Parts: sequence; structure tokens; C-alpha cells
Amino acid sequence: MDHQERQNLGEASITPSEPVVAGSYGCWELTYQVGFLGIKVGGGIKISTDSDTDWGPPQFDNPKGADYMTITTSGKATLASLLVGNHHPQWLRIIVRKHPLEEGDKITLIYGDRSFGGPGSRAQTFVEERRYFRVHVDSSGDGSYIEVPNSPYLRILGGSAYRLSVIAPSQVVVGNPFSLVVRALDRFGNPSHAYGNIIRFQSNQRILSLPKEYVFDRDDHGVHRFNGLIAFEPGLYRITVRDEDNAIDGVSNTIICQAQPEEYSLYWGDLHGQVKLADKILEYFRFGRDVSALDFASHQRNDHEVSKEDWRKTQRAVREYSKPGEFIVFLGYEWSGRHSVGGDHNIYYLEDDQPIRRSGHEMVEDKSDADTDLTNITDLYKEFRGMKVLVIPHVGGSPANLAFHDPKLEPAIEVHSTHGTFEWFLREALERGYKVGFVAGSDDMKPHLGGTCPGIHDRRFVRGGLTAIYAVKLARESLFEALKARRCYGTTGERIILKTYADGHMMGDEYMTDSPPEISVQVIGTNNLEKIELFRGLEKIFEFPRTASPEKASRKVKIVWEGASQEWCYSGVLWDGELRVKNGSMVSPEFMPLDRPDEAFYEVNERGFKWRTFTCGDRDGASFEVNGEGAEIVVTCSSVPMTNTMAGGDDRICAPIWQPDKVYLRFRNSELSLDPKIVDIGPVGRRISIRRLEGGEGIREASFKFVDHCFKSGVNAYWVRVVQSDGEMAWSSPIYVTFP
Repeated sequence: MDHQERQNLGEASITPSEPVVAGSYGCWELTYQVGFLGIKVGGGIKISTDSDTDWGPPQFDNPKGADYMTITTSGKATLASLLVGNHHPQWLRIIVRKHPLEEGDKITLIYGDRSFGGPGSRAQTFVEERRYFRVHVDSSGDGSYIEVPNSPYLRILGGSAYRLSVIAPSQVVVGNPFSLVVRALDRFGNPSHAYGNIIRFQSNQRILSLPKEYVFDRDDHGVHRFNGLIAFEPGLYRITVRDEDNAIDGVSNTIICQAQPEEYSLYWGDLHGQVKLADKILEYFRFGRDVSALDFASHQRNDHEVSKEDWRKTQRAVREYSKPGEFIVFLGYEWSGRHSVGGDHNIYYLEDDQPIRRSGHEMVEDKSDADTDLTNITDLYKEFRGMKVLVIPHVGGSPANLAFHDPKLEPAIEVHSTHGTFEWFLREALERGYKVGFVAGSDDMKPHLGGTCPGIHDRRFVRGGLTAIYAVKLARESLFEALKARRCYGTTGERIILKTYADGHMMGDEYMTDSPPEISVQVIGTNNLEKIELFRGLEKIFEFPRTASPEKASRKVKIVWEGASQEWCYSGVLWDGELRVKNGSMVSPEFMPLDRPDEAFYEVNERGFKWRTFTCGDRDGASFEVNGEGAEIVVTCSSVPMTNTMAGGDDRICAPIWQPDKVYLRFRNSELSLDPKIVDIGPVGRRISIRRLEGGEGIREASFKFVDHCFKSGVNAYWVRVVQSDGEMAWSSPIYVTFP
């Protein structure tokens, strides 16, 4: 259809068109004016968007409730509406009945109609330069919808500053300048667009060029990069920033300052995210580089939705943004075959201007190159073998099938993304004897590369992860080589520093010995370290710190709930619980951070608290002190395994797998010790644990050595899992030690 024919479809507009604060409530009028072609009875329009938006879904039953929508027309037709799809973005379909609509007639949708006293419609919780309201028209009533040109859009901006975030490089050298990024973030994790306050700096050691204070400029839009900082002497540095007016502060990740550079430097990136609209890839990379302060990235669109023009735009964006020493971008895509033929795999090219070899053309109109498709993962292995390509399996819409594996092409697997934490995937790879490393990423469809958070009623459960790579330098060839050598590890999003060696061999290495290996581990956390676990394959062989003596137990108690519903994608667990203290009182509660804005701890008082949270392989919980010699702790909880592509409390957008499990626990406070009392509820680590915490302030740095005298013949995979008190985690790639 040419431009003139598209113009005959009509036009759409939205008012008011001013920028919208993320997560705010408002009222918007979307108007579609019928074009020359008109709309026959049975035809109609569809409204959708291109991102994984969590904009409040329209409802038509409660005029006084949130997101109430009214739909009217100036024509003679009667309109019927239907909300199509069980995940975001949803289609809103409007069908013409009884009479056709003629040129000039209007269909008006009011998002968040406040005429009856409702609060309005809730905007999506993440910033976006163009949140489109795409209008598609079926003029003839045959079910063929064509998009109206010049779709209206709203610009979504971050709200008031809720916290400060400070991102620094993990490693610097004495005398060499480095940069620091300070971000003022709203309650949804977006940069605060209008932030203009004064922040003041402090450091535990002297840093040249670190300002005493800085006044954010309105043009900063909540993010500012400070260049030219220099550390004077070796050590561990942390930089604190504080906004006295808002009473918020932030502490940087730890900076290791070295007298001389080591062989490998530590770089951070997000290799797995995407936006549906190719025109937004530049916005996506810009966020990753400037807001998330990443060192490297990639764009991984599902291949069966990538047109030839989309691929050309992806190639141009990669060339434009990838600059050695500053920000490295890998060209790639997501091969999205069905689970039975391989499942989801991420493809990364070393070189630019490479072709896309899709798993299929299901959503691509131009099928002229369908003969180039690789419809089975074995076809992909055969095609890419010997080429400068890396392939990483992951758990996404169609989890990778680990029955398939090519050790030459697949150096790592993804253990964490916004879908959840998938240690079962890691364990299956090791159980199969694969020599793979571990990485983590985003895997969502918002333009927030390196800083993704789930939205309200979202189909994601946790915030995105990060991949750490030890490479010679910040260049594509060096990072590619490091990934291939498995000098990498994944985290749940925090820049936890993790180093592992076996007899001097670094993580990812493989070697042969006939002596007991000495495993060396160093961890520098972003919060207190709860435990560091050393594994040989699937067996935990050492835990640091070692079990403390009973007299070191404090008055503080910690309860944790965790796990997933099944070994698959979209497999969260909804927890509704209550903790009450009988014959005593609760003081000083501390709650682990939550990932989704529709999670909460509430009704917090001296008698206890309630919660409603989701887990998908991750951990939620709280710690508190209990007063009273005869105090008892009573826990009642509903654990609901979820499936489908959505989560939340609305029957339209979630589906329990089976009936909720009811948990009832009752303990005397005096019965609790440092050893956790664990209640196993279901498979995939679904459980509740409660224990007493050790006294003291906790530690953020730890190192230890362990000699494994119980090694087994054959290949032994030594890897480390780090768990922080705030629930954040990291997984080192294994060192593969062979004993003849």
C-alpha cells in the first residue's frame, strides 16, 4: 500500500500531548478520524503499542475505578470493544456494528475517564521517548488491519527523585583518570527528569578531582558523568553522594585501585535485551551507555520479527555506538526456535555487517529470503561452525533445550534475567557434563538496557542482571575472546566483584592435575555478604563463613521465602503472608529490596507485618529483632505457583498452575538458632526458612582458600555462588579440573 492509500485510512491523535510522568494517573483522549475508505460493518480498529508496556489495562465495568475507559463515535454505528491477548502489549479491538462509519466520522477513546469520579488511567512505569498508540484499521471487515500513518505518541519522563545511585569502574590504576556516573532515580528506577538539587561527595580515601558538591542541571535529566577522577594510592575505594534536601544518598560499588594494571581488567555489560521497534535501538544503546554506564552490550531481537530493514537499522546502530575503549556493541539477534528444535539462543558476531539467519519468518511480511532460515539448532551449529560467532542458550519465551549443545560455539549459558533466576538451568548443563560459563542479562523489551525493572502486572519477576568479563582491554576482539574462554560471571544486577582461581588457573580455565586443587576465592560485595558457597559440580563442598558457634547468635531473626513454580519460563510464585509476634514485640525490621512495584511489605508494626511478593528462583524476606522471653513467632502464608505470560492479582492476566499451598509455622523465639529451620513446599527450591542471625555489623569483603581432598576422577567443575544479605547473587564460571 502506497502513502496515498495509507492516508485514505484516516488519522489519529491524542490529547493532551504533553510529557507524562512515569506511573502517574491522567486522562487522555485518543481520537481516530475515519478516512476516505470508511469502515464497513464488521470492520473496525485496533490500538496497540510496540513496547512491553505496563500501562494500566482498560476496564469497562467500574466507572469509579482506575483505568476506566469510555468509547464513543460521532457516526451512526454501534461499537463493541474487546481486549485481546493475555500479556502486554495487549490489543484493544473496536468493532463496528449495525451501521458503517463514513469519512470524517470519529471514534473517541478516553483513557481514565474521570467523569464518574475515577482516578484516571495509570501511565506505564518506565521512561520512553515515544510511547506509541498505534491505530490499525480494517476498512473492509475482512480481518486485514493496516496501520494508520503518523501514529500519535506520548513522551514518558521520570518522576521525583527517590534515591541516588553511583556507578564506578570496578578496577582503576593509581594515577590513571576514571569516570563516575551519579543518577537520581525515581521510585520505579527511572532517571528523575527534572532533578535539580545539590549533591555532596565523600570518599573513604582521597580522590583527585572529586568535587565537594555538584548542582544538577536541568539538562542532566537526573544523570551526570564526572570525568577525570584520579586515585592516589592502592586500596578499596567507595564514594558516597548525598542530597540533604531530599534526605537521600547513594554509595558506589567498590573500586579496586591497583599500583599496576593486572593482565585482565573487569568490565560490565548487558548482552541480552531488545526493543521491538528498530527505530528505538539508538535510544536503547544510549540508555545502556549513558544511564546504566555499561562497558559493552548487544541488541537481541527475536529473529522471526526482524525484517530486512530492521536488520539494516540494527547493523547501523551497532556501527554508530561501538567505540573501542568507550562502549563496545556486538551485532546479534535471538534465534527463537521452538523448544523441540533447540529453543531460544542468543547469537553474537565478532564482525559487523553479518547476515541474520532466522529460525523462521512467522512475523516478517517479506519472505523472499526464507530459504536462508536455519529452522533447527543443529542447522545453526552446522552453519556457524568455524565462524567468528558465539551462541548462548537462555531461558526465555521458549527455553533453550540443553539436549542440544555445541562446545565450540556455546561457551556460556544465561543463569539470570528479568524472567527470573534459573539455577536449575545451570545445574542441568553441569549434569550433562557441558563445559560452560555463566552470564546474566535483561531479556525484556523496554529501552532500559542494563537497568531493567519489572512493571506492574508485568510478565517479568525480577530486575535484569549483568555480565562481568575479565578482558585484556575494552575492545570487541578482547571481550569476544574472554567470553569464549569463559572469563566471565553473572550477577542479579549488582556489581559484585568476584575472582576465583584453582592452582593459579582463572575462572573458565580447564587443566589437568593429579594433586588436590587449591581453590582461591575473593569477593567484594555491594552489601553485606551472607554466604559464599563453593561447588564441585552439583555438590556444595565448602561454605564461607564457616558455621558460627551458638554464642555468636544475635537477637535478630531473618525469614526468607524463595523458589520458582517449575523448570520453565514464566514460572513465578506469588507469596501472600503474615508474620506475627505473640507474647512479645518486633523492633527494627529491615526488608529485602523488592523488584516489582506491585510487591509490598505492609501493616508493619510492633506485632509483625504482612507481605505480597513474587519470586522466580530469587529470594525475598525480612529481618527483625524480637523482644520478650516467652515470645513466639507465627507465620501464615499462601504460596501460589504461577504460569502463563503474566503475573498479578487479576484473573485476566495470570493463571495459577494449581491450588495455593497454605503454610503455618509457629516457633518459640528461644528455639531459633543460627541453623535455619526450613519448610520445603515444592520443587525448584520453593521453600520458607527462618533462623537467627550472627551478631556484628557484617562483612562486604571476604577471601578464602580451600583444598579439595575429595576430588573425583574425570572432570570436576569448581564454581562459586555469592549470596548477599539483600538477596543479590553472583555465579562464577567454573574452573574445569581433570583428574586422570
